[in-house]
Amino acid sequence: MIKDVLVDSTIDVVNTRRTYYQLNKAKILRQQVGYYQKTKQRRLEYRLDYYQKNTDRILEQKKLYRLENKERVNGSQRYHMKESYKCARMIVLQHYSRDVPQCACCGELIYDFLTMDHVDGKKKWNHDLSYGGRKLYRWLINNNFPDGFQVLCCNCNFARSRRNCNGICPHQKIIKQTLFPDISK
Repeated sequence: MIKDVLVDSTIDVVNTRRTYYQLNKAKILRQQVGYYQKTKQRRLEYRLDYYQKNTDRILEQKKLYRLENKERVNGSQRYHMKESYKCARMIVLQHYSRDVPQCACCGELIYDFLTMDHVDGKKKWNHDLSYGGRKLYRWLINNNFPDGFQVLCCNCNFARSRRNCNGICPHQKIIKQTLFPDISK
């Protein structure tokens, strides 16, 4: 009997609190935001102080967690890196293609075939062979999309880089020969 009374009174308290919250939601949220704004610096200082005092223990806990949950941690990191790469790639390709990613030479639209090309070569930008893919996309975004880059499909990019093509894609040679047969000879 006492149990039933306690359960009923607990339910009444919960319902009363829920009703009060619903009626005063805006006021409560303003108070919470105000509290967090006032105590922001103090909480930051506390966290920094706590971390400095307990750095070894915290790092050991993190290391232990990563070892015990290797699959979960690695899978999560891989997923976020992959998503970050896709997002950066799309931003760069859209910027250099004027919204719709396509090859500047042949007009290829298949997203998986598109790459970035250094118009004047990597040496102008002091980029070594490792400057491609994720590293290049991040660099372009961080440097505010500098001029001197274009979107090409893999075929056009490869053809331009061949020594016997002199930096000109075969598509461009064909177009020149078709449009200006007298000049190209």
